[in-house]
Amino acid sequence: MRRFSQLFNELDASTPTTAKVQALKRYFAQVDDADAAWAVYFLAGGKPRQVVPTGVLRALACQRAGIAEWLFEECYQAVGDLAETIAHVLPPAPSLNDVNLAQWVEQRLLPLRELAPEEQALRIAAYWNELDSSGRFLLTKLIGGGFRVGVSKLLVQRALAEHAGLDPKVVAQRMMGFTDKTARPSAEGFRQLISQDIIGNTDSGQPYPFFLAHAIEGLHESFHHWLGPPADWIVEWKYDGIRAQIVKRAGIVWIWSRGEELMTERFPEVVKLAQGLPDGTVLDGEILVWKGDAPAPFALLQQPDLYVRWTRGRWPLEQIFPLRGLKRAGLTHDKFMFAQRPRPLTPALSPKGRGSNAGQFAVARFEGAHFGSLSPGGGRGLG
Repeated sequence: MRRFSQLFNELDASTPTTAKVQALKRYFAQVDDADAAWAVYFLAGGKPRQVVPTGVLRALACQRAGIAEWLFEECYQAVGDLAETIAHVLPPAPSLNDVNLAQWVEQRLLPLRELAPEEQALRIAAYWNELDSSGRFLLTKLIGGGFRVGVSKLLVQRALAEHAGLDPKVVAQRMMGFTDKTARPSAEGFRQLISQDIIGNTDSGQPYPFFLAHAIEGLHESFHHWLGPPADWIVEWKYDGIRAQIVKRAGIVWIWSRGEELMTERFPEVVKLAQGLPDGTVLDGEILVWKGDAPAPFALLQQPDLYVRWTRGRWPLEQIFPLRGLKRAGLTHDKFMFAQRPRPLTPALSPKGRGSNAGQFAVARFEGAHFGSLSPGGGRGLG
Protein backbone atom coordinates (compact mmCIF):
# COMPACT_ATOMS: atom_id res chain seq x y z
CA MET A 1 0.00 0.00 0.00
CA ARG A 2 2.88 2.37 0.71
CA ARG A 3 4.12 2.27 -2.89
CA PHE A 4 0.60 2.80 -4.24
CA SER A 5 0.16 5.69 -1.83
CA GLN A 6 3.36 7.26 -3.16
CA LEU A 7 2.10 6.85 -6.72
CA PHE A 8 -1.20 8.49 -5.79
CA ASN A 9 0.60 11.47 -4.28
CA GLU A 10 2.85 11.81 -7.36
CA LEU A 11 -0.13 11.75 -9.71
CA ASP A 12 -2.09 14.16 -7.54
CA ALA A 13 0.80 16.62 -7.38
CA SER A 14 1.73 16.43 -11.09
CA THR A 15 0.19 18.57 -13.80
CA PRO A 16 2.13 17.71 -16.98
CA THR A 17 0.90 14.58 -18.72
CA THR A 18 4.46 13.39 -19.30
CA ALA A 19 5.17 13.51 -15.56
CA LYS A 20 2.10 11.38 -14.82
CA VAL A 21 3.10 8.85 -17.48
CA GLN A 22 6.62 8.61 -16.07
CA ALA A 23 5.27 8.10 -12.54
CA LEU A 24 3.02 5.28 -13.76
CA LYS A 25 5.87 3.63 -15.67
CA ARG A 26 8.10 3.72 -12.59
CA TYR A 27 5.36 2.12 -10.53
CA PHE A 28 4.74 -0.68 -13.05
CA ALA A 29 8.47 -1.38 -13.18
CA GLN A 30 8.86 -1.60 -9.39
CA VAL A 31 5.84 -3.61 -8.16
CA ASP A 32 4.80 -7.19 -8.76
CA ASP A 33 2.16 -8.06 -11.34
CA ALA A 34 -0.64 -8.57 -8.82
CA ASP A 35 -0.16 -5.07 -7.38
CA ALA A 36 0.10 -3.60 -10.89
CA ALA A 37 -3.15 -5.31 -11.87
CA TRP A 38 -5.10 -3.74 -9.02
CA ALA A 39 -3.45 -0.36 -9.61
CA VAL A 40 -4.52 -0.43 -13.27
CA TYR A 41 -8.03 -1.41 -12.18
CA PHE A 42 -8.41 1.51 -9.77
CA LEU A 43 -6.58 4.12 -11.85
CA ALA A 44 -8.55 3.26 -15.00
CA GLY A 45 -11.86 3.78 -13.23
CA GLY A 46 -12.68 0.43 -11.63
CA LYS A 47 -14.91 0.88 -8.60
CA PRO A 48 -15.87 -2.12 -6.49
CA ARG A 49 -19.04 -1.45 -4.59
CA GLN A 50 -18.87 0.10 -1.16
CA VAL A 51 -17.46 -2.29 1.43
CA VAL A 52 -18.49 -0.48 4.62
CA PRO A 53 -21.18 2.23 5.06
CA THR A 54 -19.84 5.75 5.58
CA GLY A 55 -21.78 6.02 8.84
CA VAL A 56 -19.69 3.23 10.33
CA LEU A 57 -16.48 4.96 9.22
CA ARG A 58 -17.59 8.28 10.73
CA ALA A 59 -18.52 6.75 14.08
CA LEU A 60 -15.34 4.70 14.24
CA ALA A 61 -13.16 7.73 13.42
CA CYS A 62 -14.81 9.74 16.21
CA GLN A 63 -14.23 6.88 18.65
CA ARG A 64 -10.58 6.37 17.70
CA ALA A 65 -9.85 10.10 17.68
CA GLY A 66 -11.70 10.69 20.99
CA ILE A 67 -13.78 13.56 19.64
CA ALA A 68 -17.49 14.33 19.62
CA GLU A 69 -19.57 13.91 16.46
CA TRP A 70 -20.22 17.65 16.20
CA LEU A 71 -16.48 18.36 16.20
CA PHE A 72 -15.87 15.75 13.54
CA GLU A 73 -18.65 17.31 11.45
CA GLU A 74 -17.05 20.74 11.80
CA CYS A 75 -13.73 19.30 10.63
CA TYR A 76 -15.46 17.60 7.72
CA GLN A 77 -17.13 20.86 6.67
CA ALA A 78 -13.74 22.58 6.70
CA VAL A 79 -11.92 19.83 4.81
CA GLY A 80 -14.71 18.80 2.44
CA ASP A 81 -13.69 15.15 2.07
CA LEU A 82 -14.54 12.30 4.44
CA ALA A 83 -11.43 10.20 3.86
CA GLU A 84 -9.14 13.20 4.25
CA THR A 85 -10.94 14.26 7.43
CA ILE A 86 -10.53 10.80 8.93
CA ALA A 87 -6.84 10.72 7.99
CA HIS A 88 -6.30 14.06 9.78
CA VAL A 89 -8.20 13.38 13.02
CA LEU A 90 -6.85 9.91 13.77
CA PRO A 91 -3.91 9.69 16.19
CA PRO A 92 -0.51 8.64 14.79
CA ALA A 93 -0.10 4.96 14.03
CA PRO A 94 1.94 3.04 16.63
CA SER A 95 3.69 1.07 13.88
CA LEU A 96 3.65 0.87 10.07
CA ASN A 97 3.12 -2.32 8.09
CA ASP A 98 4.00 -2.36 4.39
CA VAL A 99 1.50 -4.92 3.11
CA ASN A 100 1.27 -4.79 -0.69
CA LEU A 101 -1.78 -3.51 -2.56
CA ALA A 102 -3.07 -6.89 -3.78
CA GLN A 103 -3.00 -8.31 -0.25
CA TRP A 104 -4.78 -5.26 1.10
CA VAL A 105 -7.59 -5.59 -1.43
CA GLU A 106 -7.98 -9.37 -1.65
CA GLN A 107 -7.26 -10.43 1.94
CA ARG A 108 -8.45 -7.41 3.90
CA LEU A 109 -10.82 -5.07 2.08
CA LEU A 110 -13.06 -7.41 0.11
CA PRO A 111 -13.71 -9.81 3.03
CA LEU A 112 -15.01 -6.87 5.11
CA ARG A 113 -18.24 -6.89 3.10
CA GLU A 114 -19.35 -10.21 4.60
CA LEU A 115 -18.65 -9.31 8.24
CA ALA A 116 -20.93 -7.95 10.95
CA PRO A 117 -20.58 -4.20 11.67
CA GLU A 118 -18.85 -4.84 14.99
CA GLU A 119 -16.18 -7.01 13.37
CA GLN A 120 -15.81 -4.51 10.53
CA ALA A 121 -15.09 -1.75 13.04
CA LEU A 122 -12.49 -3.83 14.88
CA ARG A 123 -10.62 -4.70 11.70
CA ILE A 124 -10.69 -1.21 10.21
CA ALA A 125 -9.37 0.25 13.44
CA ALA A 126 -6.51 -2.26 13.34
CA TYR A 127 -5.80 -1.42 9.70
CA TRP A 128 -5.68 2.31 10.43
CA ASN A 129 -3.08 1.57 13.11
CA GLU A 130 -0.76 0.14 10.44
CA LEU A 131 -0.84 3.10 8.04
CA ASP A 132 0.43 6.66 7.84
CA SER A 133 -1.89 9.54 6.95
CA SER A 134 -1.64 8.99 3.18
CA GLY A 135 -2.28 5.27 3.55
CA ARG A 136 -5.31 5.88 5.75
CA PHE A 137 -6.70 8.32 3.22
CA LEU A 138 -6.38 5.77 0.41
CA LEU A 139 -7.71 2.89 2.50
CA THR A 140 -10.79 4.87 3.49
CA LYS A 141 -11.38 5.86 -0.14
CA LEU A 142 -11.18 2.24 -1.24
CA ILE A 143 -13.44 1.04 1.58
CA GLY A 144 -16.04 3.70 0.79
CA GLY A 145 -15.92 3.13 -2.98
CA GLY A 146 -14.97 6.75 -3.68
CA PHE A 147 -11.44 6.40 -5.05
CA ARG A 148 -10.57 8.95 -7.74
CA VAL A 149 -7.30 10.33 -9.06
CA GLY A 150 -6.35 12.83 -11.74
CA VAL A 151 -5.53 10.40 -14.54
CA SER A 152 -7.68 9.16 -17.39
CA LYS A 153 -7.97 5.64 -18.72
CA LEU A 154 -6.19 6.79 -21.87
CA LEU A 155 -3.25 7.95 -19.79
CA VAL A 156 -3.05 4.60 -18.02
CA GLN A 157 -3.17 2.83 -21.40
CA ARG A 158 -0.41 5.07 -22.72
CA ALA A 159 1.81 4.38 -19.70
CA LEU A 160 1.23 0.64 -19.99
CA ALA A 161 2.01 0.74 -23.71
CA GLU A 162 5.29 2.60 -23.14
CA HIS A 163 6.18 0.32 -20.24
CA ALA A 164 5.63 -2.80 -22.36
CA GLY A 165 6.76 -1.41 -25.73
CA LEU A 166 3.34 -1.97 -27.31
CA ASP A 167 1.02 0.01 -29.53
CA PRO A 168 -1.45 1.92 -27.29
CA LYS A 169 -4.32 0.62 -29.45
CA VAL A 170 -3.35 -2.95 -28.57
CA VAL A 171 -3.39 -2.11 -24.86
CA ALA A 172 -6.75 -0.35 -25.26
CA GLN A 173 -8.20 -3.47 -26.90
CA ARG A 174 -6.90 -5.73 -24.15
CA MET A 175 -8.20 -3.46 -21.41
CA MET A 176 -11.80 -3.63 -22.61
CA GLY A 177 -13.76 -5.05 -19.69
CA PHE A 178 -10.78 -4.84 -17.32
CA THR A 179 -12.65 -2.43 -15.03
CA ASP A 180 -16.03 -4.17 -15.25
CA LYS A 181 -17.63 -4.41 -11.81
CA THR A 182 -17.53 -8.20 -12.04
CA ALA A 183 -13.84 -8.26 -12.99
CA ARG A 184 -11.20 -9.58 -10.59
CA PRO A 185 -7.75 -8.18 -11.41
CA SER A 186 -4.93 -10.70 -11.21
CA ALA A 187 -1.23 -11.07 -11.93
CA GLU A 188 -2.03 -13.23 -14.96
CA GLY A 189 -4.48 -10.63 -16.24
CA PHE A 190 -1.82 -7.93 -15.99
CA ARG A 191 0.71 -10.09 -17.80
CA GLN A 192 -1.78 -10.53 -20.64
CA LEU A 193 -2.19 -6.75 -20.84
CA ILE A 194 1.51 -6.20 -21.46
CA SER A 195 2.39 -9.45 -23.26
CA GLN A 196 4.42 -9.19 -26.47
CA ASP A 197 2.59 -12.22 -27.79
CA ILE A 198 -0.48 -11.86 -29.97
CA ILE A 199 -3.47 -12.71 -27.81
CA GLY A 200 -6.56 -13.56 -29.81
CA ASN A 201 -10.06 -12.84 -28.58
CA THR A 202 -11.96 -15.17 -30.87
CA ASP A 203 -13.10 -17.38 -28.00
CA SER A 204 -13.99 -14.62 -25.56
CA GLY A 205 -16.56 -11.88 -25.27
CA GLN A 206 -14.02 -9.06 -25.16
CA PRO A 207 -15.33 -6.06 -27.12
CA TYR A 208 -13.41 -3.56 -29.22
CA PRO A 209 -12.60 -0.04 -27.99
CA PHE A 210 -15.67 2.09 -28.64
CA PHE A 211 -15.59 4.59 -31.49
CA LEU A 212 -16.35 7.94 -29.84
CA ALA A 213 -17.10 11.34 -31.34
CA HIS A 214 -14.64 14.14 -30.69
CA ALA A 215 -14.83 17.86 -31.27
CA ILE A 216 -12.85 19.08 -34.26
CA GLU A 217 -10.76 22.18 -33.78
CA GLY A 218 -9.91 24.50 -36.63
CA LEU A 219 -11.50 26.79 -39.15
CA HIS A 220 -14.14 25.68 -41.60
CA GLU A 221 -11.74 26.28 -44.49
CA SER A 222 -9.42 23.51 -43.20
CA PHE A 223 -12.10 20.81 -43.05
CA HIS A 224 -11.48 19.63 -46.62
CA HIS A 225 -7.79 19.18 -45.92
CA TRP A 226 -8.25 17.12 -42.74
CA LEU A 227 -11.54 15.35 -43.35
CA GLY A 228 -11.97 15.18 -47.11
CA PRO A 229 -14.88 16.47 -49.21
CA PRO A 230 -18.42 16.30 -47.73
CA ALA A 231 -19.48 14.03 -50.62
CA ASP A 232 -17.42 11.22 -49.04
CA TRP A 233 -19.30 11.41 -45.74
CA ILE A 234 -22.32 9.50 -44.50
CA VAL A 235 -24.48 11.17 -41.86
CA GLU A 236 -26.09 8.98 -39.22
CA TRP A 237 -29.11 9.58 -37.01
CA LYS A 238 -28.08 9.82 -33.33
CA TYR A 239 -30.83 7.96 -31.50
CA ASP A 240 -31.27 8.45 -27.77
CA GLY A 241 -30.53 4.97 -26.48
CA ILE A 242 -27.86 3.00 -24.66
CA ARG A 243 -24.57 2.76 -26.55
CA ALA A 244 -23.54 -0.88 -26.69
CA GLN A 245 -21.49 -3.52 -28.42
CA ILE A 246 -23.00 -6.92 -29.17
CA VAL A 247 -20.35 -9.64 -29.41
CA LYS A 248 -21.15 -13.09 -30.81
CA ARG A 249 -18.37 -15.63 -30.47
CA ALA A 250 -18.27 -19.39 -29.89
CA GLY A 251 -22.07 -19.49 -29.87
CA ILE A 252 -22.30 -17.03 -26.94
CA VAL A 253 -23.64 -13.46 -26.94
CA TRP A 254 -22.22 -10.67 -24.80
CA ILE A 255 -23.58 -7.12 -24.53
CA TRP A 256 -21.19 -4.42 -23.32
CA SER A 257 -21.94 -0.83 -22.34
CA ARG A 258 -19.81 2.12 -23.36
CA GLY A 259 -18.58 2.16 -19.76
CA GLU A 260 -17.20 -1.36 -20.36
CA GLU A 261 -19.71 -3.10 -18.12
CA LEU A 262 -21.41 -6.33 -19.07
CA MET A 263 -25.16 -5.84 -19.34
CA THR A 264 -26.12 -9.04 -21.15
CA GLU A 265 -28.69 -10.03 -18.54
CA ARG A 266 -30.48 -6.69 -18.84
CA PHE A 267 -31.47 -7.32 -22.46
CA PRO A 268 -32.51 -10.95 -22.94
CA GLU A 269 -34.50 -10.09 -26.07
CA VAL A 270 -31.42 -8.57 -27.70
CA VAL A 271 -29.50 -11.72 -26.79
CA LYS A 272 -32.20 -13.82 -28.43
CA LEU A 273 -32.06 -11.65 -31.54
CA ALA A 274 -28.26 -11.79 -31.72
CA GLN A 275 -28.18 -15.58 -31.47
CA GLY A 276 -28.95 -15.64 -35.20
CA LEU A 277 -25.76 -13.76 -36.06
CA PRO A 278 -22.71 -15.73 -37.26
CA ASP A 279 -19.91 -16.39 -34.81
CA GLY A 280 -17.31 -13.66 -35.09
CA THR A 281 -19.80 -10.78 -35.37
CA VAL A 282 -19.39 -7.59 -33.36
CA LEU A 283 -21.88 -4.71 -33.62
CA ASP A 284 -21.49 -1.23 -32.20
CA GLY A 285 -24.69 0.78 -31.84
CA GLU A 286 -27.60 1.99 -29.73
CA ILE A 287 -30.12 -0.15 -27.90
CA LEU A 288 -33.60 1.37 -28.15
CA VAL A 289 -37.17 0.61 -27.26
CA TRP A 290 -39.09 0.96 -30.53
CA LYS A 291 -42.76 1.90 -30.33
CA GLY A 292 -44.79 2.18 -33.52
CA ASP A 293 -42.72 4.00 -36.13
CA ALA A 294 -40.36 5.82 -33.78
CA PRO A 295 -38.08 5.19 -30.81
CA ALA A 296 -39.79 5.37 -27.42
CA PRO A 297 -38.49 7.69 -24.66
CA PHE A 298 -35.06 6.85 -23.30
CA ALA A 299 -36.48 6.67 -19.77
CA LEU A 300 -38.11 3.34 -20.61
CA LEU A 301 -34.68 1.73 -20.85
CA GLN A 302 -34.00 2.71 -17.25
CA GLN A 303 -37.02 0.91 -15.83
CA PRO A 304 -36.06 -2.25 -13.94
CA ASP A 305 -39.26 -4.06 -14.95
CA LEU A 306 -38.88 -3.39 -18.67
CA TYR A 307 -38.38 -7.05 -19.48
CA VAL A 308 -41.62 -7.92 -17.66
CA ARG A 309 -43.39 -5.39 -19.87
CA TRP A 310 -41.95 -7.05 -22.96
CA THR A 311 -42.96 -10.55 -21.89
CA ARG A 312 -46.51 -9.33 -21.40
CA GLY A 313 -46.49 -7.82 -24.85
CA ARG A 314 -46.97 -4.24 -23.70
CA TRP A 315 -43.78 -3.07 -25.39
CA PRO A 316 -42.23 -4.29 -28.62
CA LEU A 317 -38.91 -6.02 -28.88
CA GLU A 318 -35.99 -3.66 -28.35
CA GLN A 319 -33.72 -3.25 -31.32
CA ILE A 320 -30.05 -2.61 -31.83
CA PHE A 321 -29.36 0.03 -34.44
CA PRO A 322 -25.84 -0.82 -35.62
CA LEU A 323 -23.73 2.24 -36.23
CA ARG A 324 -20.87 -0.02 -37.24
CA GLY A 325 -20.66 -3.75 -37.80
CA LEU A 326 -17.15 -4.08 -36.43
CA LYS A 327 -16.73 -7.64 -37.56
CA ARG A 328 -18.79 -9.94 -39.73
CA ALA A 329 -17.82 -13.56 -40.29
CA GLY A 330 -17.24 -14.50 -43.91
CA LEU A 331 -17.01 -10.95 -45.22
CA THR A 332 -14.09 -8.72 -46.05
CA HIS A 333 -14.54 -4.98 -46.01
CA ASP A 334 -12.92 -4.46 -49.40
CA LYS A 335 -15.70 -6.44 -51.12
CA PHE A 336 -18.24 -3.70 -50.49
CA MET A 337 -18.41 -0.03 -51.21
CA PHE A 338 -18.94 1.92 -48.00
CA ALA A 339 -22.66 2.54 -48.58
CA GLN A 340 -23.25 -1.15 -49.39
CA ARG A 341 -21.64 -2.59 -46.27
CA PRO A 342 -24.77 -2.29 -44.07
CA ARG A 343 -26.89 -4.45 -46.35
CA PRO A 344 -25.82 -7.88 -45.02
CA LEU A 345 -26.63 -6.72 -41.48
CA THR A 346 -30.14 -5.46 -42.13
CA PRO A 347 -32.11 -8.74 -42.42
CA ALA A 348 -30.32 -10.29 -39.45
CA LEU A 349 -31.31 -7.40 -37.18
CA SER A 350 -34.89 -6.77 -38.31
CA PRO A 351 -37.15 -9.28 -36.52
CA LYS A 352 -40.42 -9.93 -38.34
CA GLY A 353 -39.63 -7.28 -40.91
CA ARG A 354 -39.71 -4.49 -38.35
CA GLY A 355 -37.02 -1.81 -38.48
CA SER A 356 -36.02 -2.51 -42.05
CA ASN A 357 -33.62 0.43 -42.04
CA ALA A 358 -31.92 -0.65 -38.82
CA GLY A 359 -28.61 -1.27 -40.55
CA GLN A 360 -28.83 1.59 -43.02
CA PHE A 361 -25.64 3.28 -41.92
CA ALA A 362 -23.56 0.36 -40.64
CA VAL A 363 -19.88 -0.03 -41.48
CA ALA A 364 -18.26 -3.46 -41.78
CA ARG A 365 -15.16 -4.09 -39.62
CA PHE A 366 -13.57 -7.43 -38.84
CA GLU A 367 -11.62 -9.54 -36.34
CA GLY A 368 -7.99 -8.52 -36.33
CA ALA A 369 -8.71 -5.48 -38.51
CA HIS A 370 -6.50 -2.42 -38.19
CA PHE A 371 -8.15 0.27 -36.08
CA GLY A 372 -7.09 3.06 -38.39
CA SER A 373 -9.17 4.83 -40.99
CA LEU A 374 -11.37 2.99 -43.46
CA SER A 375 -10.13 2.31 -46.98
CA PRO A 376 -9.50 5.36 -49.19
CA GLY A 377 -12.46 6.28 -51.31
CA GLY A 378 -14.73 4.14 -49.15
CA GLY A 379 -16.12 7.03 -47.16
CA ARG A 380 -15.70 8.23 -43.63
CA GLY A 381 -17.85 8.14 -40.56
CA LEU A 382 -18.25 10.17 -37.40
CA GLY A 383 -18.61 8.74 -33.93
